[in-house]
Amino acid sequence: MSSLADLDPLTGTDGRPVPDATAWDRRRHELRRLFEAHVYGPWPGDPRGVELVSVTETSALDGTARLVEAQVRVDSPAATFPLLLVTPAAPGPHPCFLGLNFHGNHTVLDHPAVTVHDRYAVDGAAGRGDHRDSWDVAGSVAAGYAVATVFCGDVVQDHPDLAGPDLDALATPAGRPGALMAWAWALSAARAALSSRPEVDPSAVTVVGHSRMGKAALVASGWDDRFAAVVATQSGTGGASPSRKAPERCVPGPDGRPEAETVKMITRRFPHWFAPAFAGHADRTDELPVDQHQLLALSAPRPTLLWNGTEDLWADPAGTWDCLQAAAPVFRFLGADQPEVVDVPEPGQTTPGTLAYGLRPGGHSVTREDWAAWRRWCACRPGGEPQAPR
Repeated sequence: MSSLADLDPLTGTDGRPVPDATAWDRRRHELRRLFEAHVYGPWPGDPRGVELVSVTETSALDGTARLVEAQVRVDSPAATFPLLLVTPAAPGPHPCFLGLNFHGNHTVLDHPAVTVHDRYAVDGAAGRGDHRDSWDVAGSVAAGYAVATVFCGDVVQDHPDLAGPDLDALATPAGRPGALMAWAWALSAARAALSSRPEVDPSAVTVVGHSRMGKAALVASGWDDRFAAVVATQSGTGGASPSRKAPERCVPGPDGRPEAETVKMITRRFPHWFAPAFAGHADRTDELPVDQHQLLALSAPRPTLLWNGTEDLWADPAGTWDCLQAAAPVFRFLGADQPEVVDVPEPGQTTPGTLAYGLRPGGHSVTREDWAAWRRWCACRPGGEPQAPR
């Protein structure tokens, strides 16, 4: 925590403390520019001229849901990508979960109307509904929530040898974004597109993501404050875990790997996710002018849930706890309900407060039980409780 404390979110680069919410807006802009320069690459710009086109609709889940397929079309910067939306059949508007998936929209729900597109995960095309347990669309619809998803590879192909053209298409005069920033931008565009659907409550869209998509969800929330809340599960390095890790978590074990993933390891394996400057800090993370607690602070004072697994040490749940503790003062400063919590919760528990930490038994995965816990958490947030079916 000492190294994180040296990077106080509420102290500007000029050394002056942030006195009020107006000054925080300036500080937030400053932090975004630092993250763009040193970690994620430039934000492609707020999506403009966003609309849903090529819309098709059908019944799903034995008549309890409506399935909507569409293309998100953005005029500036120019982009088009598919979106899948599943809503309760009952009239809306409904609160909505929006997130990126790993293997294609057709894997999220077993339904013949979902198109299998040309792009698919580099490790092979998964089958229809193969990842439905990781999304629990049926459980969310039954609880009164809509679920929307975009395949990450329809925005940027998730491979260092293939991502370049997609990233070039979103480049600005400041350079091209890393894939995490590009995916975050796509989530922002999808959120804007969903606002045109009467089934979706535009004021109650929670951005969600697991692992690398959890990183993208946190970036999306940090750059687009129209997201009502964010749930990032096991997002690890580049997400909710610090770049400046405790030394004992970086010592190689018997298999040659440290306990938690380091900046050096993640930038070697996934260089396309980040700005080139991030890899330059691999051996000197203490020289980074930002760290991940400041990314969490960019979502304040909106509800933010950091979800962790007891066995997923690679994603660094201990470091995520450190980042939460270092970001919590910003939530309190901006008036959020954020009590002082000094103890890591027991497995199966979630800490109180707007910035919350959840811990459940198990490893690096998403289960239906996780989704049930997230829905319970969202329902306790202002605007997050779904309407009773009518």
